Amino acid sequence: MFTIAAFVDALALEQVGTDRYRGINLESDHNVVFGGQLLAQSVMAGLAGQEGKTVKTIHTVFARGASPEAPLDIAVERMHSGRSVASSTVTISQGDMLCTRSLVLLSADEPDVIRHADTPRSGTSPDDVAGTVRRRSCCDPLNDASLFIDSFDLKF
Repeated sequence: MFTIAAFVDALALEQVGTDRYRGINLESDHNVVFGGQLLAQSVMAGLAGQEGKTVKTIHTVFARGASPEAPLDIAVERMHSGRSVASSTVTISQGDMLCTRSLVLLSADEPDVIRHADTPRSGTSPDDVAGTVRRRSCCDPLNDASLFIDSFDLKF
């Protein structure tokens, strides 16, 4: 079994060229590298050189198991790097053997335009609105879509 410190060390990729890295493997009782390690190393390689961006999604194909006895060769191909979004293909191999290929999608931190909240009225407490909540009832459970929705009328 490996420690968290060993896992963090495995995430520190050695740069061996432009968009080329070498990764170490965690010790394992199995004859293959832990897939979570390969996924995490793909994330780290995809993030390299993309300051101000975070990974939004990663899609990975695990083509073959990697041997824990040999280091990992990691190649990054930047497909797009813009102001707000970026995408890279990360390939992990050992020698001529392809182990994984990932599509890493990144985005810059932006204000959230979907989630928002109305400014609460000052002086409004649950006791102030307790008498104004009225529950709707449905009459025909087979034809009324609102049957499965609790809806309320709130009046302030």
